[in-house]
Amino acid sequence: MKILLDTNFLLVPIQFRVDVYDYPAEFYTTSRCIEELEILSRRRGKAGIEARAAAILLKTKSVKIARLEGKTDDSLVRLAKKEGFAVATNDKDLIAKLKKEGVKIVRLRQKKIVAEE
Repeated sequence: MKILLDTNFLLVPIQFRVDVYDYPAEFYTTSRCIEELEILSRRRGKAGIEARAAAILLKTKSVKIARLEGKTDDSLVRLAKKEGFAVATNDKDLIAKLKKEGVKIVRLRQKKIVAEE
């Protein structure tokens, strides 16, 4: 299975101490999500620290990056439909868009379990 990681899901291993990369899949993210992570990493405090740690983890886990233009959520939906990805996110608005398009969704439940819908 190929899973496309949204920005908020890139932060899950840091924020909730859940290793999403143990899930048996090939992991991808988009250039737009990386840009969002870089913006977050410039912040001071906890949010910046979490984003910097997520960026390091992203490199160590060899997550592949797809180059896309446009809004992050729209690009995730387009790529998921085109390439047959499941999308890992906890973003309610994005989940609604993905369900409307019939894309599989992977999300964190009870801060422990990665569940697939």
